[in-house]
Order: sequence, then C-alpha cells, then structure tokens
Amino acid sequence: MENKIRTIVRQLKGETSVGSSAQQDGQPDAQLEKDIAKIWEKSGQYQKTGFKPDVEQNWKRFQARIQAEEAPQIRVFPLRRVLALAAGFLLLATVAWWWTQSSTAPTWQVITADANGIKKVTLPDQSLVTLYKGARLELHQPFAQHQQRLVRLEGEAFFDISRDPHKPFRIETADGRIEVLGTSFNVRSNNQLTEVEVSTGKVAIYNRASNAKTELLAGESGLVDALQQPRKLLQKRQVQELPSNLWRTGSLSMQNSSFEEVKLTLERYASLDLRFSQPDIAQCFVSGTIHLDKPLAFLENAALASGLQLDKIDDKTFLLKGTGCTK
Repeated sequence: MENKIRTIVRQLKGETSVGSSAQQDGQPDAQLEKDIAKIWEKSGQYQKTGFKPDVEQNWKRFQARIQAEEAPQIRVFPLRRVLALAAGFLLLATVAWWWTQSSTAPTWQVITADANGIKKVTLPDQSLVTLYKGARLELHQPFAQHQQRLVRLEGEAFFDISRDPHKPFRIETADGRIEVLGTSFNVRSNNQLTEVEVSTGKVAIYNRASNAKTELLAGESGLVDALQQPRKLLQKRQVQELPSNLWRTGSLSMQNSSFEEVKLTLERYASLDLRFSQPDIAQCFVSGTIHLDKPLAFLENAALASGLQLDKIDDKTFLLKGTGCTK
C-alpha cells in the first residue's frame, strides 16, 4: 500500500509517468488515486493563499495543553480573603438565626379597659373576662392552637373559664401564676402582689419566685405578696362573699366582716382611706351592704351600729374613733 501511495504522489509531482509507475509497482487502485489526488489539490490551495503551518510550534502548544489538563487544580487564597469569607459566612449564619428566632417569637394580642370603665371580653375559647378599670390583658397568639391557653394580666379582672381538660388556662402576673381547667375567679395583680378569689371550681396559684403552690376552692382567697413574703404564699382564707363582687355588681353584702376588711374593700374600689383611732377598732365586726355609688352611707351606718364616731378628714379620708365596739 505504501508503495502505491508513493507512486501516486510521484505521478502528481510530475516525477514519473503513469506508465513507469505501473511498471514499478503495478497499477494503483483507482479510488485510492482519486482520494490522494483530491488531497493534493486541496493542499495546493493552501499554498496559493500563503498558508504555512508551523508544525513544531503547534505540537508544543498541544503538549502544553495536555499537561495543563492533567495537572491538579490548586488555588491558593490570601489569608485576608479567607478571613473575609469566614466573616461573611458568620454574618449570614447570624442573620439566619435572628430571622428564625424573630419569625417564631410569640406574639400577643393586647386588650385594655378604659381607666373610667369596665370592659367585657369573650375569648376565642368562649371564656368570658371582665376587665376592671385600667386593666391590661395579653393573649398569647394564636390563642386556640397552643397546648395551653396563656394570658398575662396587669390590674384586676374576673374570669369565667370555659372548661377544656386538654388545654389548661394559665394566667401570668408579675409575681404569680394561676392555672385552671374551667372555673370562675377574680384576679388582682400589680407589681407587689397577686390576689385570687375563687367563685366556683378550683384554682391553683403559684409563687413564681419559689414555685410554691396552693390550691383554692370556691369561697377561698389567696395572696402572693412579693414584698412581705417573697418566698412563700400567704395563707389562704375563707371569705363569705368575694370583695370583687362590689366592682362587678355595684354592691357587696358584708356579713360579720371586720372593719379591716371594710377598709381594704373601700380602698380598693371606692378610693376611700379609712383610719382607726386605735388598733382594736379594726377588729370590730359589722354587717350591711356597701353600694359602690354611695359607700359613705355604709360607713355612717356601720359606725352608728358599732357605737363609734366617724370623722371626715378630707373628701377621701375618714377616721373611726371611740372607746370600743358595741358587742
């Protein structure tokens, strides 16, 4: 085959004739001769245009390219750039964490009562809450979708809780916590104390500082006083009628109640300051009905029935004095 090709090339270059080639190596293959002639013709066109391939230089480029592709790719970053990348990743991680925390942080719906009025609210679970003047109630949202029904209270409110054994109702105050399933009770809360009066059912009250717990039944009250006894719950006591009834109904029946109880009730709901000329008077017992629209009338009648004198110091301050109580 090689001799045939050489013969054809010599023929194309004019170095030999067709006859001589046939004598030297026999007759070349017709198709092979056509193909080589075509290639020869094309190469002649490149020569006419001045194309002169640099075979040696192209071979060197080819070898360099092969070596570059086979060599491992190693990139060296300056230390400053590495630190900048690390700081960037840290910043992204911090932003992602903050966004996750903020997007999952609990939200609260705020309900307030006007300073001069009482507000009644029906919660999503159909529990009823009556807010006393200036009270603030916060509902953890979404209220009906948590494992417990959670609210915060500042001020005073009466709760009539819809029973749900699977979702306890929880009230958080500044220093106490109240938990129930379904009952009715009154809560009074400020920065110093949390007082609970139970109307129906059973209520568990906790001191948040020590997690001490006391259970209250209907007709009982309990008090968490953060200033006087921060580490334990004050002893619960039995009450004949809830003092909180006065602000909800406008009247309160006091049956064999001490003047000390009357004093606390009037201070709480009528903004009256009742004082005693001697400590024993505070333990005198009295009966009657306090009407919130005319509390002074009750004091006058109670003083008369007890053999005491009621003196007016100013529009909001009164003094009970005498030698003792009429038995």
